[in-house]
Amino acid sequence: MAVPGRLPRVVPNGTKPLVVDEKVIPVGTIVGMSAYSMHYNESIWGEDARVFNPSRWLVADAKDLERYLVTFSKGARQCLGINIAYAEITLTLAMLVARFRFTIDETVTESDVRQLDYFVSAFEGTGIRTYVHEDKL
Repeated sequence: MAVPGRLPRVVPNGTKPLVVDEKVIPVGTIVGMSAYSMHYNESIWGEDARVFNPSRWLVADAKDLERYLVTFSKGARQCLGINIAYAEITLTLAMLVARFRFTIDETVTESDVRQLDYFVSAFEGTGIRTYVHEDKL
C-alpha cells in the first residue's frame, strides 16, 4: 500500500448525523481508515481478499468495486500523481508491446501453473508462463 497509516478526515457539519455501524459520530470528530484495511476487507472483496484475483472485476457489478479501491485515496484529497502514474503505466505497456513479442508456454498444464509463477515472491496464485522475445513480428 502506498500510504501505510490511516487517512484522517474530520466529520463535516451537515443536516444529518454521520452513522457508522449504527453508531452516531459527532460533528468535528476525526475519523480515519487505511488503504490497507480497505483493500483487504473480506466483507467487500470476499474471503479471498488477500489473493490476486482479476476475475472479481469480470462480473456485472464490478464497477461498484471501484469505490473501494483507494490506492490513490478519493475525493478532494486524492493523490495528485494519479494521472502521472496511469500515464506511466500506459507508456510502459505500450513500450513493451512495441519492442517485444510475447508467447505463451503451450506445454504448461493447469496443474503446473501454481509452481511456475516466479515473477512475484511468495505469490501462491495461478498464472501464465510466457516467453519474451526481442524480435517483433
